[in-house]
Amino acid sequence: MNNIKDSIISNQKKPLCYAPFYAICIKGDKFKPCCVYDGYFDITTDDFWNNPAMQEIRTKLLSNNFPKGCDGCKMNYLNNIETDLNYYNSFIETQQIDIEFNVETGNQDGSPIELDFRPSNLCNLQCRMCDFTNSSLIANEINENVKLQEFLKIKTKFLKTKGVSSSSEFVFEWLKDKNFKKIKVLGGEPTIEKSTLNLLQTINSKPIVEMTTNLAVITKQFKKTLKNIDMLNLRISIDAIDEHYNYIRTNGNWHKLQKNLNYITSVNNVKITGFNVVLMPYNIFNLTDTLIYLYNFLKNNNICDYSISLFPSTDDAVKVSAILPEDRAYLLNSLLINSKLIGNEYAIVENIFKNIPFNEFDKNKFIKYSKILDSIRKTNLTNLNSGFEKYYNQIN
Repeated sequence: MNNIKDSIISNQKKPLCYAPFYAICIKGDKFKPCCVYDGYFDITTDDFWNNPAMQEIRTKLLSNNFPKGCDGCKMNYLNNIETDLNYYNSFIETQQIDIEFNVETGNQDGSPIELDFRPSNLCNLQCRMCDFTNSSLIANEINENVKLQEFLKIKTKFLKTKGVSSSSEFVFEWLKDKNFKKIKVLGGEPTIEKSTLNLLQTINSKPIVEMTTNLAVITKQFKKTLKNIDMLNLRISIDAIDEHYNYIRTNGNWHKLQKNLNYITSVNNVKITGFNVVLMPYNIFNLTDTLIYLYNFLKNNNICDYSISLFPSTDDAVKVSAILPEDRAYLLNSLLINSKLIGNEYAIVENIFKNIPFNEFDKNKFIKYSKILDSIRKTNLTNLNSGFEKYYNQIN
């Protein structure tokens, strides 16, 4: 161990961000220190969490510097905007967890105590703002349609697995004996991922469990898993209601989702912590009604401690920049008129539009993509709202 590391460890200096010292984000057979870190490392040996790359990240943070890969947090941090490092630091401090910061081993136990787990792209939906890395059905759809492959300029690698990509058995075995205090599970769709549910049923450390789900189905195994968890904090992804929901989240059914929402509120050890909402061209005429529905749902079920996260679509073919200026004005006016029924979404959307201006190229790409998907899925965007007709008419 060099002198710099000796000094850091002995002084027990608090790092700029705690995440690489106690947390891990696993996706498939790759990992990184947190979900917002830019880039993944391969999972190879048992001690992968303490590989040289992780030790270098810890060294940088202990010297009050942002390492390569943390540019997103760095930008927000320097502009006094809340970042994910606030979340990671506050978890340790509010939970009063005793942690000894160590460059080589992360902490005194030598293994992570918080897990962000995204083992599989197995999913029951084909959401139009999603991609094949997060939905097996989309991967399979691309496998079977040359037009999509040509438009997206990709070919998926899961021809023999019907689109499914999953963590290896080695990863699940490595996780079993870890003393996790918190586990966040995402997908794909975690409620149908059998290996993930088995892990939650058998893990002994009784961690806080958080799950992000589309809640499109509630399986018997998911119900069984609920009985083995002290408390499940559930975040639900809903971007639209009624027919807009059915269109955006292909294979989803709005009426069935409402039944599942009613069921989950009756389960004592499940706490709905909020909703994730993606702003995209597809829900521009339905977003206000969706937010009103969500806030009424929370109020009617006496859910007080929650958050509604509204963020822009990151899919290259479904960008916010495709939304026409007149429809931006329409949405902002609609949010403003209904501001007493919802939260601060007007300010959030206004800021998103400010930072993501309209782009003609992205609008044309969005329409071309929509027409290809409509042809494959036997749907029609213009049937949702007459406001979409002008997009089709204006394509260059």
